[in-house]
Amino acid sequence: MARTRPRFVRNVGAGPALDTFLVFSIGSVLVTRGYLAATGYPQIGSGTLHIAHVLWGGLLMMIAIIVALATIDVAADRVIAAAGGIGFGLFIDEVGKFVTRDVDYFFKPAIAIIYVCFVSLFFVFRYIERANRMTPETALANALAIMAQASTRTITEAERTHAEYLLSRASELQLTQAATSLLAELPTRQPRPSRLVSFFQRWVVRPYRRFATTKTFLWIICIYAGISLLSVVTIAVGVALLIPTSTRADAQKSLTSGNGTGLTSIALLVTGSMSGAMMAVGLFRLRRSRLQALVWFDRAYLFSILVVQVFTFAESQLRAISGLIVDLIVWGAIRIALSQERERVELGIIANEDDQRSGPSA
Repeated sequence: MARTRPRFVRNVGAGPALDTFLVFSIGSVLVTRGYLAATGYPQIGSGTLHIAHVLWGGLLMMIAIIVALATIDVAADRVIAAAGGIGFGLFIDEVGKFVTRDVDYFFKPAIAIIYVCFVSLFFVFRYIERANRMTPETALANALAIMAQASTRTITEAERTHAEYLLSRASELQLTQAATSLLAELPTRQPRPSRLVSFFQRWVVRPYRRFATTKTFLWIICIYAGISLLSVVTIAVGVALLIPTSTRADAQKSLTSGNGTGLTSIALLVTGSMSGAMMAVGLFRLRRSRLQALVWFDRAYLFSILVVQVFTFAESQLRAISGLIVDLIVWGAIRIALSQERERVELGIIANEDDQRSGPSA
């Protein structure tokens, strides 16, 4: 039976371009809101005319689409990702105008909608980047795309190695042998990172990765987990015993007033307690397994990023931005530590299996 050819060919190396798109989108929202607040929300136009920045966003997204359709140069992906990201940021920043009858840019839940949108995009991009369902046709197309860059520049050793791996996944196709022969004839070069990239790797990335695998970092997380456990207990006691009847009545009145403030506060209290409870579970699991503790710490921060910060944004944008930055930094460090710990455990299991196999013969 003939193999069904894919309708769309996935770019397995799209991760950096997708990340660029997301970074420029988020940066566009933050810069726009910061600029408007600093300048008193000026209007472009006069009288009844107002050229909203959503139109500039649409213009930039149109430019990105035209460049994507009119070029085949892989280097254009950076321009497409940047222009499209800025355009999408300008577009989504005005979502409040399009979900309210009175066209309210300052609609408080709008920032939460924007946040959910960006978080959803982040995980969609991670799924696209890590998807391992790669057909031979997809592998061959991506290998040929890497080789096509040799028409305008010399490919790097890393690109050659990646192309060789892709061709190995497409060995059953007839065109693969010719592509392999062509790849062997292509010259390669060693990449030279810019001074800015070298500086960032030396003074930010490497120290960050080293600190994430130290005992000091784990102790800091454990202390925070202990604080979270204490907070959860305090909240539970306060809700059960210390809240007077009048306060409960006021809370119920706030919920039914229609402004949503009381509901947001209660949701923030509940979700924050759930995140703290996950941290507490990780703290208790630490005595048995460092790996299991890091798994629960990872879940707690992921839950905080996906759920808790949504309600924080709805209540206070400034506090949410600072909290989100801290959560992302700590979560990234936890992911590094978790990856290192999993690798250590897997190597330990392999070593034990090898010892068991070699034991009887010794």
